Amino acid sequence: MKQTRIILSIVSIFLGIIIISISKIVEEFVIKLGRVAYQAAAAGSYNPQDYEINLTINYWLGFFVLLLD
Repeated sequence: MKQTRIILSIVSIFLGIIIISISKIVEEFVIKLGRVAYQAAAAGSYNPQDYEINLTINYWLGFFVLLLD
């Protein structure tokens, strides 16, 4: 029973780390994708703030998954 608790704890830690890591990768990727789309369209002006997405909920979810451990 104690091993089950340890295994679930480790899985929970990895899940939290994965959620936060994927959120950060997606956040950076979308900004780069916006720049590529701007260059392909060649219209208007590029502003990185136009392509920022709010992933606060994902960060909180990852934090709580880590915290519940």
